[in-house]
Amino acid sequence: MDDDERKKDEAVRKVVDDKNLKISRGNRKRFASTEFGHVLGEGPTPYHLLGIDFILSRLMGIERYLEEPRNYQSTSKIDFKKIDLQQALYFPRSLAPVIDDFNDERTLISESTIATMWFRLVSQYFEWIAGVSELCYLDEKDKIQVIVSHLCKVICFNVAYTNYQINNGGEDRERFWFGRGFYWDSARCVDPNMNKFAEKMLKVMNFNILPNIRRTQMKKEEFVMLKLVLLFDVSHTVKLSAQSREFCASRRNKYRTHLVDYIRSQVPIESPELSLADIDSVTLKRARLLLEIPQNVEMMGEFDDESLAEMVRTDYGGMNGVLQNQIHTESKKKSE
Repeated sequence: MDDDERKKDEAVRKVVDDKNLKISRGNRKRFASTEFGHVLGEGPTPYHLLGIDFILSRLMGIERYLEEPRNYQSTSKIDFKKIDLQQALYFPRSLAPVIDDFNDERTLISESTIATMWFRLVSQYFEWIAGVSELCYLDEKDKIQVIVSHLCKVICFNVAYTNYQINNGGEDRERFWFGRGFYWDSARCVDPNMNKFAEKMLKVMNFNILPNIRRTQMKKEEFVMLKLVLLFDVSHTVKLSAQSREFCASRRNKYRTHLVDYIRSQVPIESPELSLADIDSVTLKRARLLLEIPQNVEMMGEFDDESLAEMVRTDYGGMNGVLQNQIHTESKKKSE
């Protein structure tokens, strides 16, 4: 390890140590990154381009962890309107239980259930964020900016892929699956505000995102790498230091490279008769289609964020809480 790498590793450990001193554990259960199968330590830094097999093993472990229902302490005494960004970042488990998207009873989204759904989706996002160790290399202000500004986009991508899976690659113009046990049904929902929100979300998803997912029959491995491409795309993120912007761009390129490497490794397995030139051609075509998806998620994420900001402003469904304001309204003022 050279001097530059050693300094970066020392900086990471200092960030982690400082946060541990500031966070009061109380009776909360702190998120355990070791459950993802990796910890911050003397291993390779994010500046090393590790092999695709190692990267996928880590990323798929994160996804399996996020999807497994787990036991939680009771949240009945928690005042959810007082939950803030600090708690969401360091104790995401305390926000909501994990609900199986495919087996559990589903709840129709409405004014009375929107806040519960929001906390479930946001809890999943912050648990996933805890597994992205590269974020520790950003300073605190920039890290928060990246995490908050990409929340709606990443969640919308999760929602789109959930709809693709539940509908077995087909298209449903009447029902919209938000995930984590919640859905919208045009035939059952009588709330005009929720109908307007869900109809627009469904339309944007069906027109902008799902076509390329269906066309490529996107694999789970490709999905998890594209989420990181989306997270580290800071081209639309303002108020970010030049150093952090450069670092995020390098992470985005890293996962784009890993995605192409994965595609190339799968083509000969699925089509062993292809020549090397044909393998390159198929790889390039598929990579282009997949890498268009994060750009198309932008529109859905922006509409989602704007709609939720209005719900927070009017306290629709009890959405005017501390965390909702920090994410959907206060963060916009700070970035102007």
